[in-house]
Amino acid sequence: MGNYARGRTGYNRNDDYYTPRWIFAALNAKFDLDVCAPTGGVAWIPADNYFDIETDALKQEWYGFVWCNPPYSDASPFINKFIDHGNGIMLVQLSKSKGFMRLWNEADAMCMLPRDIKFEHKDDGRKDIFMPVGLFAMGSKAKMHLELSGINKVR
Repeated sequence: MGNYARGRTGYNRNDDYYTPRWIFAALNAKFDLDVCAPTGGVAWIPADNYFDIETDALKQEWYGFVWCNPPYSDASPFINKFIDHGNGIMLVQLSKSKGFMRLWNEADAMCMLPRDIKFEHKDDGRKDIFMPVGLFAMGSKAKMHLELSGINKVR
């Protein structure tokens, strides 16, 4: 949930939570692009390139195998672009939004993350979030990484 939403909807401190390192270790995947990175990227995210607030992923063409942990204050546009791209893994909160319902119905695979997951915060260490989150895979490569991760049951 990088600080990506800052330029789109005004700064929202609740979006400054980053994916825990153990998720990337479990996925054992290398990504071509992190589409929701904070300025300067995140050192432990295994992506060759990233889009941050200045490069605005929603205005760019996504390429290759993508990682997406969108700002939860406005995840739907990222969910829709992720589905349309069709190649990557997304970490997102479960919600009743139209975007999430589309993801639920179109993802090639998904798994829930532990209810006590702790995210990294740039200033405040590790933090809980109040909502359930899951990993969603688009494409056969993403599905394979999710299935081999051992994080949780994959559907």
